[in-house]
Amino acid sequence: MSPDLKFESSFQKEGNPCKEYRDYYSEYNGPIGGDYRFKWICETYFKKAASDNEKVLDIGCGEGTLVRMLAERGYESYGVDASLSGIEHAKKKNIPERIFLSDIETEGVPFPDYLFDCVCCFETIEHLTNPYRAMSEIKRVLKPSGKLLVSIPNPMIGHPLIYPGLFTKRYFKEFLIVNGMKITNIRGWGVIPQLYFIPDRQFILFKIMRRLLHSLYSRYTPVSLSWLWVFEAIMQTQEDMYGKVARDTKPV
Repeated sequence: MSPDLKFESSFQKEGNPCKEYRDYYSEYNGPIGGDYRFKWICETYFKKAASDNEKVLDIGCGEGTLVRMLAERGYESYGVDASLSGIEHAKKKNIPERIFLSDIETEGVPFPDYLFDCVCCFETIEHLTNPYRAMSEIKRVLKPSGKLLVSIPNPMIGHPLIYPGLFTKRYFKEFLIVNGMKITNIRGWGVIPQLYFIPDRQFILFKIMRRLLHSLYSRYTPVSLSWLWVFEAIMQTQEDMYGKVARDTKPV
């Protein structure tokens, strides 16, 4: 074989593995599913006004709705997303100087170590090809005393998943623990579609009734039947799991 012969994988040719998400928000000018999920997040996890320039990072911020809502509550909030169309929407109507285009899997996030008091990652990690890489970056920028809020969809809603075995409540909990996080709470939001009986049609009455039902279900539905699960966690150890696996399995 010639020493000058070079091979290039299709992955290398395509470049950014998140190219499929560049135009993710090009035809959708607003928060996906409406803003009441973000309102619930703020009312549940950010009730108190921010103090001492409390910094929050939203990974997978989309068009920046949560970044804006947190800023209105006094938080020093920032957002990153791999979608160019999402970032363009965010810069037009939210806080342009706090929104950044970045692919957490290949580029990381453009912030120094241990900067944030809280890192949010809502309905994003199931879209990634390398969830471990994302967790490593989250731990890097999260303060040792900081909090992680991360959500995954309930498989019962029919969301397509790259790693079906990982994104169950049980195994995602283990994934967080293995990666050095201590889970302090798991909450459910919304409800699986199977429990709805009001048609999903474009009539204002149906919309109002489904929204009221959604709010009611969010309060009283068992976590196992929720639309998504939000894991609240703190960092228990900063140990690198990748390095630990290599050391513990090294042949002697």
